[in-house]
Amino acid sequence: MLRLGDIKDMRPYPAYRLVDAFPVPCLYHDIPTRQIDYAYCYFDAGRVAFEDLPYVGVLLRLLGKLDTRAHTADELDSLIHARLGSLRFSLETYGDESDPSIIRPKIVVAASSLAENIAFLAQLPQEVWSSTLFDDTARIKDILQQNRIALEQDFVNSGQGAALLRASSYYTPSAIVREQVYGIDFYRFLKGLLVDFDQAAGGLVSRLYTVAERLFVKDGAVVSFTGSQDQLARFWEEAGSLGLASAETEEAGVALAVPEPCRRNEAFIVPTDICFAAKGYDRRLLGLPYSGTWQVASRILSYDYLWQELRVKGGAYGGGFKADRGGSMQFYSYRDPNLDTTLACFDGAAPWLASFDPKKDEMLGYIISSVAGFDAPKKPREIAHIQDAEFFKGLDPDWRSKARNEVLGTTPADIVALAPAFDQIAAKDARCVFGSQDILRATATDFDTIDLLS
Repeated sequence: MLRLGDIKDMRPYPAYRLVDAFPVPCLYHDIPTRQIDYAYCYFDAGRVAFEDLPYVGVLLRLLGKLDTRAHTADELDSLIHARLGSLRFSLETYGDESDPSIIRPKIVVAASSLAENIAFLAQLPQEVWSSTLFDDTARIKDILQQNRIALEQDFVNSGQGAALLRASSYYTPSAIVREQVYGIDFYRFLKGLLVDFDQAAGGLVSRLYTVAERLFVKDGAVVSFTGSQDQLARFWEEAGSLGLASAETEEAGVALAVPEPCRRNEAFIVPTDICFAAKGYDRRLLGLPYSGTWQVASRILSYDYLWQELRVKGGAYGGGFKADRGGSMQFYSYRDPNLDTTLACFDGAAPWLASFDPKKDEMLGYIISSVAGFDAPKKPREIAHIQDAEFFKGLDPDWRSKARNEVLGTTPADIVALAPAFDQIAAKDARCVFGSQDILRATATDFDTIDLLS
């Protein structure tokens, strides 16, 4: 049997560096990639107003699917599939280790290609962000209708993701931003937009051009490149200035102002026979520091306490607890026939942990499985993405090694010492549920119940 003494020191990721010799600051990751190059372009989403965020959500879903000044949508689709390994547009938020009010939202344009296609990697993404034409309103309507249906299917089939995001928006500004682009708030915006689309199309087109012009500028942009040094030089030879101009003076004063979080405790009725529940809080708001011990506690709760209570006894397909470096501490269940007993189970984690007394081999198993999460092999693009996040969050690259050592040093007493934190999570009572009408009508728990799809 594997013992702690058999676990070797963690192999660090290759170091990255910030290069200022190019038109835009470049994070360079010198990682062997087997002749595949990866480029992530980051743009400051804090340059748009809060009310523009749903339009950012629409923009991200349209880029790469419409005509540009150089190619039709079909030609562009063929080029992307033939010359690039991937091209994705998304929004990510990077927080502060101790202050949840500080957020750094970024539009991320992620692309990859074979080394021989480096010119397309450098030029196709910038063609899309700088010259997409938003005038084909019939195609836009069709794309947005498909996205509305996809969102509704996600609410019904895997509602725990939406419930976790919505619950987070009750207490953290970063989740409020993501809600406007990916969550319930965006769905409601999209649904309303499609109801009167023909009347709203002209205003939508104008707004999309305006938002794109504000986002895709040189100010605050950062490029991340992963590949050989020769390929880095070739990328910038082909990319030039990335087609980016500096922001207009009158736009410089526009800044994202996020409303204060407000707990709502909503229950959304969706057409299903089961429910998806989420409850949690942010450790930073409780003054709790991050430690690798949280990763061990997550394993213990998910694979012992919650497995037995939710899956074995309660009949849910599953559930768990997760605590991440960013501050989130959340319980969730999915495809769950119960609600009140599940929420009581979440609140029962504190007394269960307070009496935690595992056998030696059990504790060893939790520690080893937690360490495996740090040591699992990562693809070059995954390493680069992790290191980019460290850069934007201002984290010391050694944090992973420190957290891993904390995992290895975790004792049952350390786990018991976390029990009061779970009492605090229960007391904050920030929860969100997606479920059937029958389950939500029968609950004894107080919710603001909303028929989401009707």
